[in-house]
Amino acid sequence: MDVAIAYCIAGLSTSALVVLWFLYVYKVIGQKRDAVCRAREEMKLHQKGYQEKKGMPEESVAKKMFDTSVQIYEQIKLEYNETFKKPIYRIPGVLMGFHTIY
Repeated sequence: MDVAIAYCIAGLSTSALVVLWFLYVYKVIGQKRDAVCRAREEMKLHQKGYQEKKGMPEESVAKKMFDTSVQIYEQIKLEYNETFKKPIYRIPGVLMGFHTIY
């Protein structure tokens, strides 16, 4: 009887640990993925603005803004991918459907 209670406590605590691990990973990776999506949208906006300004006096400013947004996007994407490569995030992340962003 005492052994059954010990196994039950061990099983419940292990299950709780795994659930908390997955919730934490979902929160962290989800926030980073959302940041990548926002940066991608910002980059597309600047790309559109740059293409609209081609041949106009504001072209150089639009190009610089677009280049800056590309750099920001690449940096945020790199941070997401570096986080996702860590085993503590990758194992539950893959099981929850996250993937590397190319």
